[in-house]
Amino acid sequence: MIQRRCILVLLLLAGVVRAAAGPSEWYVSPRGSDENPGSAERPFATPERARDAVRKQKASGGIPDGGVTVWFQGGDYPRTSTLDLGPEDSGTASAPITWRAVEDARVRWLGGVR
Repeated sequence: MIQRRCILVLLLLAGVVRAAAGPSEWYVSPRGSDENPGSAERPFATPERARDAVRKQKASGGIPDGGVTVWFQGGDYPRTSTLDLGPEDSGTASAPITWRAVEDARVRWLGGVR
């Protein structure tokens, strides 16, 4: 009986630690704001803000098993500088960090000037 309770407590604690690691998805939209929390309903505006959120998550609690996805909602993302990513922006085989467009969304990063 005591052993079952200990196992139950450990499983509950594992769930709390995993939840504390942060979201497993962040969202970016040209219509978003970098003051937003990065949810699907209230996305960030820039990839830099999403990158910084993932970096903070990685530093404070780690990337959850299964990894993190940064989703780009459809639209044009004007760029005036490069997006700097380094080794600190990498995940692992069991916890990858993936950047991708929302399914069926047309995402364009525009860096040229006419």
